[in-house]
Amino acid sequence: MARKGGRYSAETKAKIAEAVAEARKTGSWKDAHGAAQKVGYKGNVDALMQMMARKKAKKPAPAKAKKRGRPAKAPVAAAPALDPVAAQYLCGSIDKAVAELQRLRKLYAK
Repeated sequence: MARKGGRYSAETKAKIAEAVAEARKTGSWKDAHGAAQKVGYKGNVDALMQMMARKKAKKPAPAKAKKRGRPAKAPVAAAPALDPVAAQYLCGSIDKAVAELQRLRKLYAK
């Protein structure tokens, strides 16, 4: 004959779990079994151990881990189009700045 599931109410299970947790801090599973029987547990020690193992296993799952591998590359925005005069001025300014930085590098590298 198949046994009907859900033998204990949620309130009773919580009381049993609390009693077992308190008893296990200082004693063995036999002590925990005695404490659980005082609050309404009717099974044996092995079944109590299984019940507590299931209770531990039913904790909510942690958040999903991030996917492994390299992160997706962000799309590179195209440089805005410049008129030829502004582009020439910009290139000249960059060249001057690079030349000055190289001069300072040589100066302080000594």
